[in-house]
Amino acid sequence: MDISKLLSNQEENASGPGVRKKSTWSSEEDETVIKLRGKGQTWDKISKEMTGRSSTSCRLRYQNYLEKKTEWTETELANLAELYSRHREDMWTKISTMLGVSWEKAEDMHWVMKSTDRIARLYSSECEHMWKQIANEMGLPWKAVEKKHWHMDLKSPPQAG
Repeated sequence: MDISKLLSNQEENASGPGVRKKSTWSSEEDETVIKLRGKGQTWDKISKEMTGRSSTSCRLRYQNYLEKKTEWTETELANLAELYSRHREDMWTKISTMLGVSWEKAEDMHWVMKSTDRIARLYSSECEHMWKQIANEMGLPWKAVEKKHWHMDLKSPPQAG
């Protein structure tokens, strides 16, 4: 079967026969995908909310673009720092209990660990839950938020001003 015909069939299945969506995504569509995925919706359920978008195109948009966000506004950076500051003690308390150390020690261990070491190790479900909570409050994909924190000095509280 021709790949273009297969892709055409997928898009038609998402929105009904003969209805096709342009490849350009709107900011509203991006926000909808982020919001629904943040609520744990499956790609099939998300595509049903996105006229003309298949579950595959929603997944690819999310994984290849939205999760890899590289441009952050100053407002988003300040928001991430504030949310991390607000949630960090709870997150590190849960992890430190599992490790048998203080929450401050657990956080210090995290910052000392190289990001390549962190990626190679299993990531705590408690930690993932915290990043998902912060990401939902920001309206951004959680992996993008979690990755961004490695490039910020979030050990110090955000500066007022």
